[in-house]
Amino acid sequence: MQKFYTLLFLIFLAGNGISQSYIFQTFKNGKIINSESTETLKTYELDFLVIHRFGDFLGDQGGWPTFYGMENAADILIGFNYGLNDNFQVGISRTKGGNGAGLAQNVNATFKYRVMRQKTEGSPFSMAISGVASTSTATQSDNPASLRNFTKFSHRVVYFSQLMIARKFSSRFSLQLAGGYTHRNKAYANESNGILNTSLGARIQLTKVWGMLVDVVVPFASHIQLFETHQPSIGVGFEAETGGGHVFQFNFTNARGIMETDIIPYTTDQWSLGQYRLGFTISRKFKL
Repeated sequence: MQKFYTLLFLIFLAGNGISQSYIFQTFKNGKIINSESTETLKTYELDFLVIHRFGDFLGDQGGWPTFYGMENAADILIGFNYGLNDNFQVGISRTKGGNGAGLAQNVNATFKYRVMRQKTEGSPFSMAISGVASTSTATQSDNPASLRNFTKFSHRVVYFSQLMIARKFSSRFSLQLAGGYTHRNKAYANESNGILNTSLGARIQLTKVWGMLVDVVVPFASHIQLFETHQPSIGVGFEAETGGGHVFQFNFTNARGIMETDIIPYTTDQWSLGQYRLGFTISRKFKL
C-alpha cells in the first residue's frame, strides 16, 4: 500500500510539473528589431552581438549612387550580454551613434530582468524590465549650441528604462507591448529632457526556420509632434535560428540608431521618402 501511495504522489508531482511548465522562445532573440524582448539569457550564457544599420535605401541619399545605402554606415554595435541567472542579464556594447543630432561614440551598459515567465497554466504572459545607460566618449565640441558641448560629465549620459509584457499565443504568433522612459541630461533648449514611449512588437513563424518580425516604437514628449518633428520607429524583418546558438536577422527600419537612447529622441527619417535602411543582427551564444 505504501508503494501505491508513493506512486500516486510521484504521478501528482509529474502532472503538476507539466501543467506549470514554462513557455519557451516567445521571441528567438533578446532583441526584436529596435526594441528589447522579454527573452533573457540562460545562466552563464554569453551572447556576442553584431548589429549594423546601413544608409538610406532610397531617397536623396540612397539608391544606386550609394548602392542602396550599403556604402554608408548609419550605426554599428559590437557588444556582449551575459546571463547571471536564467532571469537576469547584464551587457556592455559600443555604438557609433546613428543620428547626427544625438551623441556619438557611445558605451552602453545594459541590464534586463525577467519578473514573470509565461506558463502553460498559471501566468498568461512574460514580464521583464530593462535599462540602458549610454555614455558618449566623443571629443567635446566648442559649439555652445551642440549637445556635445559637455560642460559636465553628466551631459554625456542618456538613460532609458522600460517595462515589457509579452505573450506567446501559439507556436506561430507572439506579441509584446512595452512602455518606456528616456532621460537626457542635456537636451536642446526647446526640447524635453524626458521622453515617454510605447512600443509594439510581434513575431510570426512562417516556416520551420524563418520568422517575420514587426516592431513599432512611438515617442511622446512636449516638443514632439508625430509625423512632423519626429517619426515612429518602424521596423520589419526576418530572422532564422540556424542552430548551435546562432540567430541571424535582417530588417528594414527608418531608425538610424540602434540603442533606444538614440532611436527614441532623434528618429526623424520617413519611410515615405525612402529614408529606411537595411540592417542585420547576428547573435552568437556561448556557454561559459
